[in-house]
Amino acid sequence: CWAEFKNKKGMTKSSLHCAPRNISSFLKKNIFNEKHSGVLCSATLQFNNDFSYFKNELGLNQHGINIQSSIYPSPFLYNEQMRLFVYKTHLDINSEQYISNIVSQIIEYRKTIHNRVLVLCTSYNQIRQFKNKFKETECNSNIFYQSFGINRTQLVKDYLKFNDSILFGTSSFWEGIDLPGKDVQTLWIIKIPFANPKEPLFIAQSDKYKIDGKNSFMEYSLPEATIKFKQGFGRLIRNLNDFGICILSDPRLVNKKYGKVILDSLPVNPILYSSIDDVILKTNSF
Repeated sequence: CWAEFKNKKGMTKSSLHCAPRNISSFLKKNIFNEKHSGVLCSATLQFNNDFSYFKNELGLNQHGINIQSSIYPSPFLYNEQMRLFVYKTHLDINSEQYISNIVSQIIEYRKTIHNRVLVLCTSYNQIRQFKNKFKETECNSNIFYQSFGINRTQLVKDYLKFNDSILFGTSSFWEGIDLPGKDVQTLWIIKIPFANPKEPLFIAQSDKYKIDGKNSFMEYSLPEATIKFKQGFGRLIRNLNDFGICILSDPRLVNKKYGKVILDSLPVNPILYSSIDDVILKTNSF
C-alpha cells in the first residue's frame, strides 16, 4: 500500500493505492488450474531464450500446473530488412549534454534522411527536455510530442500527415501500436527502459527477490527492461515487406556488461557508431 501526492496548478492531490505483492496464487486458483487449458503466446515472453522469468512471475512453475513451452523463430529476415546502429560514447546518460547531443544527431539525420521517425523515450520528462531543446533550433517543424491529456490516436494521425515527421512517444508507444511500412521507417530508442527505482511496485518486487537471496537487478530489473526493450524494437519491422533503420543511442548497451545481454536478445547484428555521419552514410547505401 502506498500514497501518491501530485501538485497540479497550485493544488495538491492525494491518492491511496493497494496492490498484491504476488499474484501467482490468485492466477493458479482462478485461471491456471486443472479445470482450464490455454495458450499463451507473444514475441516477448522469453528472456535469454528461456521462459523461467515469465513462469516465475506468473507462478506457472508451481506444483500442479502442467505447462509445455516452445520457441518459434520469427519469419522476418531482420539482417536483410533493417540496419541496427548502437551509439558508442562516454557521455553520461542522465546529463543535459546527452540530450543536446541526441538532438544534434536527429537534426543532422533528418537533413539527409527524409522519412518518418518514431523516437521512443522512457518518461514524459525526457520528452519535455527534447521539446525544449528543439524549440531552440530551426528544425522544429512536423515534430510531435506525446504528453498528458493528448489523445494517442489523434497524435498518430497528425504525425502521418507528413512524410518527414518525427514523433516522440513514451510508455504506450513501446507496445500495442502497429505502424507498418512507411509509417515508421526509422526507430530511435533513447534509453534502456529500466523501471523507475522509486516506484512502489518496483520496490516491492525488488524486495521480494532480495528476501529470497537473489540479485534483484539481474533477475528482475534486467529481464523486465529487456522484455520491454524487445517490445519497443518490434515497432519497426511489422511484416515481410518492411524495411527500416533502428538507432539505439543508449551507450550503456556498449559500456556495461548487461548491455550485451540486451543486444543478444535482438535478432539482428548491431553496427557501432560514434558519429551520426556514419549512420547517415550506411543508411543511404542500405
